[in-house]
Amino acid sequence: MSKKNIYLVISILLFLLILYVKPLGLSLRQSVILASTAVVILWWATNSVSKTVSSVIIVLVFFTFSGSSTQTILKFPLSGNLILIAASYLIAHGIKVSGLADRISRTIISRYAKSGFLLAVLSFVLSFILIFLIPQPFPRAIIMAALYSEFLNKQDISARTKSVLLFSIFVAVTATSMAFINGDVIFNNAALQFAGISLTWPEWAKYMLVPSIIISMLMLGGFVFIFYDDIKVKRFCADKCAKESTGFTFLESRGVVIISAIILLWATESLHGVNSIWVSVIGVLAMHIFGLIKIKDYKIIKPELLLFLTAAFSIGGVLNQEGIAEAIFEMLLPSARSDEMLIFFSILMVMALHVFLGSSMTTMSICMPVLMSSLPASVNPVVMMFTIYTAINIHYILPIHHVVIMIGEGEGLYDTSMTIRYGVFLTMLAVISVYAVLMPYWRFIGVL
Repeated sequence: MSKKNIYLVISILLFLLILYVKPLGLSLRQSVILASTAVVILWWATNSVSKTVSSVIIVLVFFTFSGSSTQTILKFPLSGNLILIAASYLIAHGIKVSGLADRISRTIISRYAKSGFLLAVLSFVLSFILIFLIPQPFPRAIIMAALYSEFLNKQDISARTKSVLLFSIFVAVTATSMAFINGDVIFNNAALQFAGISLTWPEWAKYMLVPSIIISMLMLGGFVFIFYDDIKVKRFCADKCAKESTGFTFLESRGVVIISAIILLWATESLHGVNSIWVSVIGVLAMHIFGLIKIKDYKIIKPELLLFLTAAFSIGGVLNQEGIAEAIFEMLLPSARSDEMLIFFSILMVMALHVFLGSSMTTMSICMPVLMSSLPASVNPVVMMFTIYTAINIHYILPIHHVVIMIGEGEGLYDTSMTIRYGVFLTMLAVISVYAVLMPYWRFIGVL
């Protein structure tokens, strides 16, 4: 029997078991919803059923068996996030077509890539810079990996060293994407939506820019320590990849003008009042006018991804409205006598659920709404949101725990053993970051 068939059998048995046991004192209807959710999450984690099919199934189950509103079940497509994500994909494509990101990356690599250590550092520097050019972590990581591969193929290094340095790109992207709201247009906006909080571009940066830089440095330090033997290449021949410097092309100049305007409008949202969603739409229209985007390029917007996000966004809301999530949390989350203990137990529970649920989006969709809705008045909801967000985002042991890491592993750029080895360090760092970085900084700026 194939692995897929084994997982299908397990999923059927799991479904029937939950219906029979009716755990947590749930009714039959609630048990059907919980069982269906557990089965679909298992399918997502094991790829035993396509994400498109499983996403359709869970949405249909919610419509059939839950009393949740259409607004809750279709929270994602009925929100501005769908437009924002689609626009971001198109903007990223336009920047790629202009060649601007490629030029910046090549220039920095050819000038500063002198050793394995410096190339790992550059992974974090470039991933931070490219946030302003490409508001999506997937294309940022893929573009950087392509440039690194071209450079590393010309160096006399082992395949292991090459894999570790490529892994550093994907690690860096997960870290630096926390700095700005457009660092990960899907996950960051999802955090706000699940938490029921609205923040502008500058407001997000106020809370997370400085902590993200510090956390990124800690992640870099841990990466260098763990993989030191693999990256201790004394010197690269960086000039092998250098190209003759030329002026900006017409397409690059257009890209500079448009992306500069988008960044300026994002950063001044509190002044002009134009939502970042519409800024992105304006950016797409400008790229159409200047020929960086064509109608045929809309095929890069993947319907299967949007359908998966629809399902992932609906899970937390439905489980919350049906009282299932509250029952789960009452069992898992002990009664906290203080705000500090509530935050501590919340971090541990979120990370534990993340290990078993796999998907960071699914974990956040379940944990964020319940924890936010049950907060005492003494806890700043923005502080709790960013605490949960950080605990999920920088905590991954297997590639399936973070979609960016999963993309790199799926491309064969590195193997799962590297993620596990580094993930042990991240498990400790996730807790340390909250108490040694986030909270001291928030106290310093007066929001905690």
